[in-house]
Amino acid sequence: VLPLASPLLAGLGATAILETMAWGEERSRRTSLEVQDNARLQFTDMLVHDLRKHLSSVFASLSLLDKRLNRESDPRDLIGLLRAGADRILLDINNLLDIRKIEERCLVVRMEPMLLAAALTDALGEHAGVAEVANVRLVSRADEGHPVQADKYLVARILANLLWNAIRHAPAGSTVDTTCEHNDGVAVLSVANRGVPIPPERRATLFRPFQSGMPAAGTDHEAGTGLGLAFCRLAVEAHKGTISIESPRNDTHDGVCVTVRLPAAVPMH
Repeated sequence: VLPLASPLLAGLGATAILETMAWGEERSRRTSLEVQDNARLQFTDMLVHDLRKHLSSVFASLSLLDKRLNRESDPRDLIGLLRAGADRILLDINNLLDIRKIEERCLVVRMEPMLLAAALTDALGEHAGVAEVANVRLVSRADEGHPVQADKYLVARILANLLWNAIRHAPAGSTVDTTCEHNDGVAVLSVANRGVPIPPERRATLFRPFQSGMPAAGTDHEAGTGLGLAFCRLAVEAHKGTISIESPRNDTHDGVCVTVRLPAAVPMH
């Protein structure tokens, strides 16, 4: 009887093992989905908190502007605050939309030769008002070098996010230092501040979607949504480049330095 029953017992045992493995895989899949759902919920809460904070700042500035206009005083400082708040909201919304597009491979990357130094100069000009409001000085050192093969829109967005973060976390009265260099066919862009260094446990997750960043300098506010660095990583990788963080900085022993490396294109003629 035993020889005849052995194949049957073996078949039943194999079936039980396969069912156990399938159940284990399903449990692991459900656990992973639960973790992702919780992360997305936390991210949504942070995003709503951030947008509400920026909108509150805009409305507060509008109220002060209305009072000052009635007294015929100079409203230009409040207009700067309004623009900064509105620009930050728009940047967060665009980051959220483009992160999803990149992840779903729906974002069209239009590569063309461009000078990174010129893009940096434009970005610094656009953020001069924000830096003035934050009492931060923008310092630039750039060589024109060779062009990179890149999407001008995405590069501008990368620079906007890096400058926003650097200014936001820079102590009042300090500098945000930017450099653009070209070495061995690679364009190297860096944006650095003199703020509080990022703890090692935060550095490991800074570029992941749905992870929070550092609180703003000199505030008791919660950390931000981390949308900017998540977008930067995806956008840089779409260019076959790399992005990294050094904190504290080697040259100052404080602050944060974010470095982007992009492959150079064929030189323009």
